[in-house]
Amino acid sequence: MKKLLLIAVGLLSSPALAETPLWQNVEAGMSVQELRALYPASAEVKYHSDFTEIDGFSPLDGCKAEVNIMHKEGVVDRILVKGTGAFGGKCASKVFDALVGKYGMPAANEEIENGLFSGGLFAKEGKSSVWAKDGVSMRFRRLRSGALASSWDLTYTAAATNLRL
Repeated sequence: MKKLLLIAVGLLSSPALAETPLWQNVEAGMSVQELRALYPASAEVKYHSDFTEIDGFSPLDGCKAEVNIMHKEGVVDRILVKGTGAFGGKCASKVFDALVGKYGMPAANEEIENGLFSGGLFAKEGKSSVWAKDGVSMRFRRLRSGALASSWDLTYTAAATNLRL
């Protein structure tokens, strides 16, 4: 039911005032009011002061994620999809492969190492990959902590058009 609700909502037309499509039909610059029209509050959709949380999203069969739509200034500026219940990296690999299949090889890859003790029990290591498509930047991170646990997240942001660098 949750998956069907998200798919059905994704088929609605986008509001005319929003800018760049980021995820499903949520767009950069979309107001919180427009977002609430697309995703009314429910057991799966929770509104917070600066973000909206959607639980139970399934990006691929057998994989679950939580979606956080960030709107600190009252408008959508980025979206974070975080894999949940990951064990052994199965979903992280499936999501990465699906991104490569849809967008091609990433424009950039980077090794990640963070944690209290490098290589220790609390360290997280992994890889960050970036794609840019149609004005949207997508950053996929696959993190490992220990031999079996693996998590992933995917951040969507509108590419800066007014960058002076």
